[in-house]
Amino acid sequence: MQLSQTGASFDGTYYASSFICTNGFNGGSGGGSVVNGTVFAGHSVHFHFDVEDLDQHGMVSADRNSMGGTSTWVSSDGSTVTMTGNWTAHR
Repeated sequence: MQLSQTGASFDGTYYASSFICTNGFNGGSGGGSVVNGTVFAGHSVHFHFDVEDLDQHGMVSADRNSMGGTSTWVSSDGSTVTMTGNWTAHR
């Protein structure tokens, strides 16, 4: 990710090197925009990939060199599918 922060808000871009589900589905890789990012209490983060339905929550490490957390993605294409998982990012 490349992020730009102003106060408690941030946005930017991301590139996911892999997206693999536990059922074996390989979503490949790709990128887009980080939107509506907020930092809480200096170490907790909440943001979205591209749209509100791709929700990320996490924590920044004490040394500020990485962060990680959980994802909840909701897809609505005739049927609703909710995917949950983990993410990490390293400086």
